[in-house]
Amino acid sequence: MSMKQELQKLNNRLDKCKHKLDGAKSRGDNELISRFTDEIDKITKKIAQMKHKQSYDMNKERKSLLDMPFSREITKAEQADMGKTEKVSKRLSCGSPND
Repeated sequence: MSMKQELQKLNNRLDKCKHKLDGAKSRGDNELISRFTDEIDKITKKIAQMKHKQSYDMNKERKSLLDMPFSREITKAEQADMGKTEKVSKRLSCGSPND
């Protein structure tokens, strides 16, 4: 099961427990209230751990991608664009209107 699916399952369980806790509070059933508050605390802690692990893994992957060298050949169209840009910038810096 993927981490995303497991997080979704935990969130669903947390939602169910919260609804059941509301019902138990309205009835005044102290045993169920304590059981569901414990369950909610446990699920909340598990969700926080999973989210932390998920962000840790994502940051680790991001760092490894950023550390990779990037190099590729420049296409002829890109070379032509660079040449045009160079000419325009020279024209602007020199001040000559037509080149």
